[in-house]
Amino acid sequence: MENKLAIIPFIFAAILLAGGCGKQNTIIKAHNQLGPIESTMVDSYNSSTTADEQATAVKTALDALNRVDISKCPADYQQAWGELADLWTEWHAALLAEDIPTVDSLAKQSPVRAKTLNSIARSHGVQVIDP
Repeated sequence: MENKLAIIPFIFAAILLAGGCGKQNTIIKAHNQLGPIESTMVDSYNSSTTADEQATAVKTALDALNRVDISKCPADYQQAWGELADLWTEWHAALLAEDIPTVDSLAKQSPVRAKTLNSIARSHGVQVIDP
């Protein structure tokens, strides 16, 4: 299967500068965990040769994403995080079904959702530096 994530810009591998109030720190803590999750997923996804292997890469990342405690983050950040998790859930299902048009569409949407999280973090005073 040739569907690789060649252009995902490691949005989550942003450098977050510590400091600020409690809500900023909760976002920083959650956001910093996202970088390694996404990076590992992209590496695994791109090295996969089948849809099943790619589905495993996405599911592993989704499971890690769902383990991150975002309960003290602001509601808008939690909502955007949930939307990313929902997208990855749909992406995983599309890969299992080998629905390539849907897989391609969802793969393109993932960085957009990541940018949304960055924007929300910024709106709460967190400095996010995109690589």
